Amino acid sequence: MHGAENMMPVGIMIAYFIIIIASLAGMWKVYEKAGHPGWKAIIPVYNLIILMRIIRKPAWWVLLMIIPYIGIIWSVWSTNLLSKSFGKGIGTTLGLFFLPFIFYPMLGFGDDKYTKPKEGKGSIADSLHKGIDEVEVAFEKAKDTATDLADKTEGFVSDVADDAKKFVENTKDDFKKNFDEDKK
Repeated sequence: MHGAENMMPVGIMIAYFIIIIASLAGMWKVYEKAGHPGWKAIIPVYNLIILMRIIRKPAWWVLLMIIPYIGIIWSVWSTNLLSKSFGKGIGTTLGLFFLPFIFYPMLGFGDDKYTKPKEGKGSIADSLHKGIDEVEVAFEKAKDTATDLADKTEGFVSDVADDAKKFVENTKDDFKKNFDEDKK
């Protein structure tokens, strides 16, 4: 009996070891597909800095990953960007986050190709400036569209206005005539 009690922890340790090896092998291949040496995937912290390069985000995002609660959000966000870099969606993101020992090997050893995300400048201020610039462009387009519409409808509006003036004058004249006739 004494030997059987010791077998349980050994079995768990072997399963855990297999899970770690599968995750690291998958990450190794994912990094290689993204154009980085695979060994960079197995070095703690440095692998996160390289991950930021893969998803085209600034290295300071790694600092956000170590902040309690915020780190979870940033980790999921980074995992989602990695998933999108391979043309995958939210299902793969959740798989990479919760079952990395299955999904990293699927992504790394599968046929999925890495596509570089659009490069961002990396700071929140730059993102805000970019957003403001996009809003300004949208407003300019709206203004141009409104100007074009006004130019196209200008003749129509002036015709309607002229017709309205004529109607009012005719109605006024008719009213005067009727009023003058009633006086007589």
